[in-house]
Amino acid sequence: IKMPDGAAIPEIAFSKPLSAPPDVPRGPSPSAEAYCACAQKQVALDKACSDHNAVPSEPCARSYAGNCEKLLQCTEGAETALPTCATGEAHVGAAHRCTPLCTDAVPCAKGTCSDWQEGRVCL
Repeated sequence: IKMPDGAAIPEIAFSKPLSAPPDVPRGPSPSAEAYCACAQKQVALDKACSDHNAVPSEPCARSYAGNCEKLLQCTEGAETALPTCATGEAHVGAAHRCTPLCTDAVPCAKGTCSDWQEGRVCL
């Protein structure tokens, strides 16, 4: 979109991208597949996995592989089924998601280093 000097309305034009889009993995992640298998088995056999409100997480799938009840509880953020976070991560938010810790000396790979309770995390 360009707004030429003295124009009453902007010029809108479309063009090809300047670079190729990044490779994006296709299909469900292993954590989504584990969550969906458990959700279909225990929650609602007549509902598609995409109709569930929870967002699958790799730490939950890893922490509760083979235990559908705990995997579903973890995915929903239950305090009785917290995921085991990797070194350098902490539980953050109502869903207790594993989130990278950060400091001035250890910046975030993605997101912004933000104050969280007694420390700092990448949000």
